[in-house]
Amino acid sequence: FAYDNSLMLGVSGTNFDPEGKVTRAMFVTVLGRLAGVDTSKYTKSSFIDVPLNSSTAWYAPYVEWANQNGIIQGYGNGKFGPMDEITHQQLYTIVYRYAVFVENIRFNTNTTSISVSDKNDIDSYAIDGVKFATANDLLVTSGGKITPKGDALRWELATVLQLFCENVLGWDQAE
Repeated sequence: FAYDNSLMLGVSGTNFDPEGKVTRAMFVTVLGRLAGVDTSKYTKSSFIDVPLNSSTAWYAPYVEWANQNGIIQGYGNGKFGPMDEITHQQLYTIVYRYAVFVENIRFNTNTTSISVSDKNDIDSYAIDGVKFATANDLLVTSGGKITPKGDALRWELATVLQLFCENVLGWDQAE
């Protein structure tokens, strides 16, 4: 689904790397593709570790787009950490921010409870994102857990993307 809809590409011409970890640069690029971002509009970078050059061209404009739209932030020291891996709770938080800021979806998190057995391991900043994911059947679980601080894998991101497009955006599976 993610490949067929040009949201995620392989890591080479013949390898998708489903067990590979998701980086911050990779994730905002995927969300930018989903949003149909015109990358030519983002010619400056707010982060010292995301220069606009040929080696960062695949993600730098998307990082700036995501930053300007409040979807993802830097570390407060002028750095973004594009190759830092994201956790499951960060994945759900960023998807929630995307839904709010880009798709203009309003969601009352007060009416949803989190039912995974490791819910007490979720950091406070991620509660609303996990509640949004719970309410929209986006959670990828194993043994009733989401492992909030565990690294998100590429197959998990692809799964969440498909569920988001179908359950939240109303895409038909055939799309």
